[in-house]
Amino acid sequence: MKNSLIGLLVIWMVGVWSVPSLASGLYEQVIRLQPGWNAVYLDVQPMIADADRVFAGIPVQSAWAWDRPGQGVQFVDDPNKLAPGKPEWLTYYPPGSANAALKNLYEIEGGRPLLVQVATNRAVDWRVVGAPARWRARWVDNALNLVGFPLASSSTNTFRTLLGNDPAFSGSLTVLKLGTGGAWSAVPNPDSERVEPGRAYWVYCRGASTYGGPLEVATDQGARMDFGTSGILNTLRLWNSGGTRRTYAIESEPGFPDSGVSGGVPLRFKRVTVDGQGRPVIAWLPFTNRLEVTLEAGQSEVVSFESLRNEAKPTSPINTLTFASLLSVRESGGLRTLMPISMQVVPGGGAASAGRLAGLAADETVANPRAGLWVGNVTLTAVNFTGHPTDKESLRPTRDPFDFRIILHVDNRGDVRLLQRAMLMWKSTNDRGQGRYVVATDEELAARSGWTGVGLRSGQDATRRFSAPAFGFSGTRPMMMTNGSMGLGTLSCSVFMDSKDPLNPFRHMYHPDHDNLASKVDPITGAIPYSRAIESFKFTRNLFLTFTAKAPVGPGQQVFGPDIPGYGDTRLGGVYREDILDLQNRPIRMEGVFTVQRVVSVGVLNDGE
Repeated sequence: MKNSLIGLLVIWMVGVWSVPSLASGLYEQVIRLQPGWNAVYLDVQPMIADADRVFAGIPVQSAWAWDRPGQGVQFVDDPNKLAPGKPEWLTYYPPGSANAALKNLYEIEGGRPLLVQVATNRAVDWRVVGAPARWRARWVDNALNLVGFPLASSSTNTFRTLLGNDPAFSGSLTVLKLGTGGAWSAVPNPDSERVEPGRAYWVYCRGASTYGGPLEVATDQGARMDFGTSGILNTLRLWNSGGTRRTYAIESEPGFPDSGVSGGVPLRFKRVTVDGQGRPVIAWLPFTNRLEVTLEAGQSEVVSFESLRNEAKPTSPINTLTFASLLSVRESGGLRTLMPISMQVVPGGGAASAGRLAGLAADETVANPRAGLWVGNVTLTAVNFTGHPTDKESLRPTRDPFDFRIILHVDNRGDVRLLQRAMLMWKSTNDRGQGRYVVATDEELAARSGWTGVGLRSGQDATRRFSAPAFGFSGTRPMMMTNGSMGLGTLSCSVFMDSKDPLNPFRHMYHPDHDNLASKVDPITGAIPYSRAIESFKFTRNLFLTFTAKAPVGPGQQVFGPDIPGYGDTRLGGVYREDILDLQNRPIRMEGVFTVQRVVSVGVLNDGE
């Protein structure tokens, strides 16, 4: 199991990883069934696929589905001639029917056509609730195909505007539709006849084709956009596969009411423009339920979305932390792709959620929403000039920014510790590959405990290691930070460095002038120490991390706009300040900015050992 999680090694740098959530947006499709036979296209996957449940309340006499995808459908000019038991057709009969024993269509699958016969003297509405079904072109070459199309109710598409850009349909179109009398007849003018949503047709395909119309949509997760409990970014890829310029509308829809959903998913999207000097300017803008993208024929574009957990506000009285809705992508003619979009917020997280990884044991809980290992960077941009004749306190800009890494750990109680190093490892709990992640700070303890790496490198277990050389306190002891909390207020701690510490930057164990020993030698005691440290100095570093609501911007940092993706949730930052004492008569003061990102949501160090 751990070997399948090699991608976790770069999670903290990419910030896009997410765990699939359990709920997704639901959609209700309403199909008007006429008396007798109906050729319908179902673009929703029923939440409960059992055929008896799907057809409950509808006076269905029979329903038929083709059972040999990729093979030519046997054209039936009169559905009344269909006979049960044929291997190429799955057939449904309702309970109590004289033919109920012949039923072999037990579940209804979305994204495919059906022939439905109803016994009624008036039209009835068939309502089906479920997740949007992904439509895929399954054309059989040189044959009639029973197909339907995912269309908005306001669609103006004709057969020509939908299919005419593909060579298999660029000539004269042969289309048949089911009439009210139960017989199929040719559409006299497919170039101008509107394609009806929810309806299936026979369409002849000349030659091979995989054409799906003038809209192709894909996401990082295929047919959905799930931010899980810790995902930050998802991308939506649009491609104009039609022959003319088209405008695509991306809209958020609430979907079918679901008591297990607390509300919709708040989003931002990335907008890239060019300034007067031709430089790209990146901004993250609120997604206010509609975004338009215009593409030339054959052109594609990627739209990036960020989930805003801090703005997720429950709209349901149910105490749940699942947020879901639907994202609709519709081309100007009405061809539409619906996809679920979802996000989960960990209970107890308040405005900010805690991320969890799939490898955590099921009985583990994250008590604090910030719990986990955070790794980031400090950029120093200002320092005081203690040698200045008159102003020794004011901070002045440095000639160049100075960057160094910082590592923090937040435990399940919310206590924050500054680490000099950390290792992301795996602890197996059984021989089936199950286990949990461990944040280790002690090499010897890790070796004794049998913890292994979280991936493979050159066929060997690889441990993801993080180190912060700028914080050279000895041993594996983390430094507790006090006053504020992770993400709020100001955290502070003091790091003391003794003059004899082997990690003291003023000391070199092989240099005779770094030991604070005089050149004189006492015949009894040996080397005589100086009365005070004059070769290697002891000093104290007072560190202050002040968190800010907006992402810090400073030299050496890329500017994303008012915020960077995930800021306030899995990314935090602010103002960094440090005072170095005892090296001079006055403190040496430095200031800059810092940003950190959560790597893993493990709220204990060294697995509690």
